[in-house]
Amino acid sequence: MLRQTLIERLIAIRKRAGLSKRSLSFKINRSEGYVARVESGDYFPSIEDQEAILTACGSNFLELFYDEFESYKLDMKVFEIVKQANSKEKEAVISILAMMFDQRNKSQ
Repeated sequence: MLRQTLIERLIAIRKRAGLSKRSLSFKINRSEGYVARVESGDYFPSIEDQEAILTACGSNFLELFYDEFESYKLDMKVFEIVKQANSKEKEAVISILAMMFDQRNKSQ
């Protein structure tokens, strides 16, 4: 897997977790500059640092190596939109997802 792709995925996972570079740096006991260098591609984190970053973001290596990452990025955009929605909008999304889930189960 390409180095840049892994970095993009780490950034997306951090953002999805709602963490700033600064808050992530505190959680992994590294400087904010370290996180910035990783995200800019100037420095590639060790396996141990990758694991620390993923754990701090509530994630794991399975998500980092998600096969359909383009689909994952779209899922994250939807997640961000729903996260910012008001209660009524969230209820509507839940309703739509429930209908889709029911329809999917009927077709299987």
